[in-house]
Amino acid sequence: MTSRPTFLEHRAVQPLLPYLREYAIKGLHEFKTQENGGKFKATYKEKYASQIMERVTELENCLRSLRLAMNFILDLDKDQSDATDLYQYHYENFLLRLTGILDRAYRLVGTSLCLDPVKLDKISANHFVAKTVAADYADLHRVLTELSDAIAPHKTARNSIAHSEAHTTQELGLFTAVTSLKLELGEIDIGELMGHYFSQGGAGLAQLIAEMVSGVGALLDALAPIYETAIGGDTSGSV
Repeated sequence: MTSRPTFLEHRAVQPLLPYLREYAIKGLHEFKTQENGGKFKATYKEKYASQIMERVTELENCLRSLRLAMNFILDLDKDQSDATDLYQYHYENFLLRLTGILDRAYRLVGTSLCLDPVKLDKISANHFVAKTVAADYADLHRVLTELSDAIAPHKTARNSIAHSEAHTTQELGLFTAVTSLKLELGEIDIGELMGHYFSQGGAGLAQLIAEMVSGVGALLDALAPIYETAIGGDTSGSV
């Protein structure tokens, strides 16, 4: 089975890797020796590469968490007594993490454009970045808007889970009632219906993940020229 390509392997970030390597060597050497109290000299390009790859790694980690939640749902044993509770838990986990992809995408763009890092750590960071790219970076604005539009239909459910109530549907309510009360249903096979529901739910999450992968890939494509320009200069500094 071939491994799935990651955002860290995207062609857009490849020019940054030699500078990331140098940054890592310097940082790990200092960590090992403690010659300068934890500080070490790094060029502008080395620091820039490190910051960008840190943001890309955050996106990769978020995507990995989404896949884990999806796989738990697809692998659910419908005959478990707590199958409905487990489905609900992992579905909620997925929705809570989904918006993290968008937040991390905006912060990647902000870091790539060397915007104020203090503003990038604020709750209003997405709005701050969006306002900047809307005026000067049409491709980035378009890709971020498309990514936001893909997530938008799930924001209401996500916010409800985060602030007020558990994720539920009519079907989940019926499954819970039937399994908890051990109701007799005649010819209706509750296990088969639950299995079908879980499978459909997992397939829907898989489609969302595919959209996220495509959206982030398009974002990295749009950022590629910025990275090529950024490593054209070199300014030494101390981390």
